[in-house]
Amino acid sequence: MNRLSTEVLEQVFRKFKDDFHASKHELSAALVNRKWCRIIVPIMWEDPFGSTDFPDKLVKILLSLLDEESRSLLTNKEIDLSKSPPFQTTTFDYACFIRSLQLDKMYDGIRNYLITNNQFDEGEELIGKYKKTGFIFHEISSLILRRSSLIEYIRSVYPYSIDYAVIVDDINLIPYMTNANKCLKYLRVVITFGGGYSKFYSGLFTICKNLITIITSVTTLESANSLATIIRAQNSLKNLSVLFSEKYLVGSVLESLSSQKDSLINLTMNTCDFDTISDDALKSLITCKKLERLVLERCIGLEKERFNSLSRSFPLLKEIIFFYKHDYNYFPDDFIIGLIQTANVNLRNLDFDFYSCRVVNAILNYIPEFDQCRLYDYEFKSYNDLKEYENNQVFYETSDDSNDSNEEEESSEAEN
Repeated sequence: MNRLSTEVLEQVFRKFKDDFHASKHELSAALVNRKWCRIIVPIMWEDPFGSTDFPDKLVKILLSLLDEESRSLLTNKEIDLSKSPPFQTTTFDYACFIRSLQLDKMYDGIRNYLITNNQFDEGEELIGKYKKTGFIFHEISSLILRRSSLIEYIRSVYPYSIDYAVIVDDINLIPYMTNANKCLKYLRVVITFGGGYSKFYSGLFTICKNLITIITSVTTLESANSLATIIRAQNSLKNLSVLFSEKYLVGSVLESLSSQKDSLINLTMNTCDFDTISDDALKSLITCKKLERLVLERCIGLEKERFNSLSRSFPLLKEIIFFYKHDYNYFPDDFIIGLIQTANVNLRNLDFDFYSCRVVNAILNYIPEFDQCRLYDYEFKSYNDLKEYENNQVFYETSDDSNDSNEEEESSEAEN
């Protein structure tokens, strides 16, 4: 292994990066010799909070990297940094290696660090504890953005706790921090859930043109419009997943999709009332003919004849997931069948939480081969499995009809 070039060794270590973390062997490998250490440590620190079970230990290291001004600011906020003394010398500038900001996990690490080091005074009000966490969060985020040359991934998933809301303002400030316009320029993936991120997306709009994946939630018209703006700004967006808190918020986001009609291949929409969208929004969605995966969850209104043209717009679909969870009297049979007829042999995976005989017939008529088909609680691995299921259903109905007929005959004979 020592005879291999640095480039080859780096490829090898990247290949087994996930295995290293799962088996806790990355540190052992880094201690083999200096050459391996110089290769492995930067890889380990590309996504530090996503590849550790001890985020509070990373917080301790990053606090030791803060400059004197930042340390003084935290000290003035009654935060004791004695457990994280500044490094006199360090072999690596760890922060400069960071490529991924998992902000929710970083937040958890900060909170655990403060708890472990008894930084919360007994009887201290909750808001005081949350503010301490927020102060450290801001300074570490600022440190990473100043030192890193390239951030490719940002994730902020709202945990089920009120205290996280305190740092939403700090997350919204990230695009406006020093050096953010440089290190976020080639951001590729953004995942945000919970809170209000309108200012965050508005800031990214002026910086990021190369996002390929956006996964987010929309809670207000302002956040919907901010999301639509950044979608339009991208050169080649491939994956978009949006959870709407209200069904009527979908319009402006759909109207922006025509700007990505040549690149968008994966679209997930959750909680939408399509009956409320404008003609422009519908026309925009129809242009996305390169879609390969379509996920519609808790979406209503598609049973209207107005959307028949939409169902015939996606010939390249490989996967359809449709979770209705609504009044099944309004199940959009025609829309689902239109999708199946249009994509036909390209479809490989189907997942419906509700279905009708017409949908089953369409699958059998237009998709002779599929990898997986789930209809409610029934999973089918092949066309023959589904065909057998259909036959059994017909047989069951026929048996009932036959029994009813026999009962009628017996009743008639008894009367005679």
